Amino acid sequence: MVFDLPGNSWVGIWGTDWPDLAGKALLNHNDNYHYEVWQPDTRADRIYSHTFPGGVIHKMFPAVEKVYLKGLKKAKEAYSEMLLEQLEKKNPELIHLSSPVYRLNHEILRRLHDKPVIIQYHSRPLIPWLEARRWRKNLPANLFYLKINRDLMKMKKLFVIFNNRTNIHLLDKLKLTGKQQLFMGCDFSYWTTGDRSEAREYFKLDKNEITLSMASRLNSLKQVDKLIIQLRQITRKVKNPFRLLIAGHGNTEYISRLKTLVRQSSLEDVIRFTGFLDDEELRMLYRASDLFLSCSIAEGGPVSVVKAMACETGVFCTLVGGVDTVLDDLDAGILVGPKDYNTWGTLLARFIENRLEVNKPSREKLMDIFDWKSIGEKYNQIYQTIMD
Repeated sequence: MVFDLPGNSWVGIWGTDWPDLAGKALLNHNDNYHYEVWQPDTRADRIYSHTFPGGVIHKMFPAVEKVYLKGLKKAKEAYSEMLLEQLEKKNPELIHLSSPVYRLNHEILRRLHDKPVIIQYHSRPLIPWLEARRWRKNLPANLFYLKINRDLMKMKKLFVIFNNRTNIHLLDKLKLTGKQQLFMGCDFSYWTTGDRSEAREYFKLDKNEITLSMASRLNSLKQVDKLIIQLRQITRKVKNPFRLLIAGHGNTEYISRLKTLVRQSSLEDVIRFTGFLDDEELRMLYRASDLFLSCSIAEGGPVSVVKAMACETGVFCTLVGGVDTVLDDLDAGILVGPKDYNTWGTLLARFIENRLEVNKPSREKLMDIFDWKSIGEKYNQIYQTIMD
């Protein structure tokens, strides 16, 4: 839904952010909830609202960009006093937030500390009391984390949802109502295996070449440049023909640097940039691939790996985000350290040269963890637990 603003500007409510998708999954399982997503937006001149099929209500509130000091460093964040005032008037039975390190979220915790709260981390959880004891050059930032920890300690009911298990046991000092690992979901009725020949023909792939692929928003966190450097070395070692398809758009400067690196490495016949792909094209990309790669140094999932597995494609994944822990538990995929670049090269060369089969988890196990229906049931259990 797009709303026009004065001066040929606009704001949009798309329903694709994680709170919208979580709410949709929850209401599909139990429609007895009244579920609203509240979002600050610096472009909004008033409160905008849209109700999606299924019942999720998304509201956008006027906000300003404020500069805060986190110790000695400055940080810019959207802040909405109107959102805070309306939230206090609304008096919700339950509040579901992302990380408390954002100033607006921290203020919500401070003002509504008597309400049940769910905090959901989408990458490595920041443990406030642990961060407050870390040695860093910006030592005054520790006071910032001490304040957050103090306010979390005041919460009467606090439940933490996480996808990355790193240090998660340390949150027990907060006397939680509960904690649970839970991921962004995947529609397993859409992301399925299919006609591999048709998919490979769509991308004009040779019959015998091994196809690697990756799909993401392209920026330095994805470490595509590090992968290209390894592939340059691999071409000198392996005899089997292979190709890498890189899907997505993102930081134009980074993409330009990647294309320059490909030319300098004489890999124009090996690496192809597809640009942005819609869901139908992405599904064909997964089906056409022998191995899907996620080489990020930091992630909030990644959901792309889940979609690849749903299409029954083997995956190569760095040890970040949380999905890697599931792969490790299920003895599936190829798992590598996010900075262990030489190991990337060794394992990819071995995969290409020997046409290896990668262990794949069963679809049933994947659906129990990642299917939106299963996730909706788990959200309902969490909501019932903290509201009892």
